[in-house]
Amino acid sequence: MDSESFLAPPVSVEYSVTYDCRRTCAYCNLRAMVREIYGGARRARSRELGLAVVKRIIRQARECGAKVFQITGGEPFVKGTIFEILEYGCSLGLFLKVTTKHLFTTDEASRLRDVGIRSIAVSLDSLEEPTNRRLHGDARLGARLQESIARLMQAGVDVQVAPVLTRVNHAEYERIVRWAVQVGIRSLAPMIIRGGLFSLRSTGGRVDPSLLLDPESRRRLGDELSALHERYGITMEMPGEPAFERRHPQVCPAADHAYITPDGEMTYCSLTPDLTFGSVRDRDLMAVWRSRRRSALMRPVRELYRGTECAACRWFDRCNWLGRCYAACLDTPPFFRPEANRLCRRVRRDAGEPPAAA
Repeated sequence: MDSESFLAPPVSVEYSVTYDCRRTCAYCNLRAMVREIYGGARRARSRELGLAVVKRIIRQARECGAKVFQITGGEPFVKGTIFEILEYGCSLGLFLKVTTKHLFTTDEASRLRDVGIRSIAVSLDSLEEPTNRRLHGDARLGARLQESIARLMQAGVDVQVAPVLTRVNHAEYERIVRWAVQVGIRSLAPMIIRGGLFSLRSTGGRVDPSLLLDPESRRRLGDELSALHERYGITMEMPGEPAFERRHPQVCPAADHAYITPDGEMTYCSLTPDLTFGSVRDRDLMAVWRSRRRSALMRPVRELYRGTECAACRWFDRCNWLGRCYAACLDTPPFFRPEANRLCRRVRRDAGEPPAAA
């Protein structure tokens, strides 16, 4: 990777339209994150970008060549202007990738189709009432999401099922796959929970440990999911998603994926909402993407790692080449510490000598 590669335009842009959500999912520490960063939901809501600014960001994403524009939350469909946002993005020819737990009415499903959305990801975590009660405080949520999915499909909107897998529900995943195939869905994108949708430094933001799988169990489950998908002919791509590859698939996704918070801050990734490059509220998207702060975070200097094994490691520059996962070390001091679980193992596995320092 040359010294300019991180400055090339992002291949995908993700915008969290709101941090509001009516669900109380046990594995999500969104509310704790909002309290920590913004001081509460009301203040966070007051800082959300207006429709005109959101449209500008979408237009700039299209102009810089992004292939996909992801819409996330919170729950995107509690945002009052969500349909206007979706319609504008579709009108520019962007592929909009939306994930939701919203319960669509027949009219809403038709409106979604009419604004140009051809596929959507629905986070259906379980078909079992006890599991839904444990994870969401709503035993009927699984059944209601199934009904919502049926309305979407009847309106002509393809559905991808995107469950969050925990220790509580991972054994139920094959049943979800069988149900999906039975109703005509063959795109599933499970996410194995790793400690929260947001990694916080405060103890109040941590997820209930009883929901978490240990690293070895996560690895085994990942292998099992791959085998299960092959057996049932499952794809993890969203229906209609344009075929494209990340420029550098071996490096940290932050190298070519831009994440923007509801108030317009561009961050390293969705797991580090307080690690920001700058605001797109009143600056061009590419100006923030190519900012000095982003470059410094993408390739941190050794001095920041003083006192750790990384500082003296001959592989330091190769880790910079691969991209550093800050989310992996937010919960354990020191903040900059050897990242054995993510990078060191990969660096030592790769052939060849580490590249020269930039």
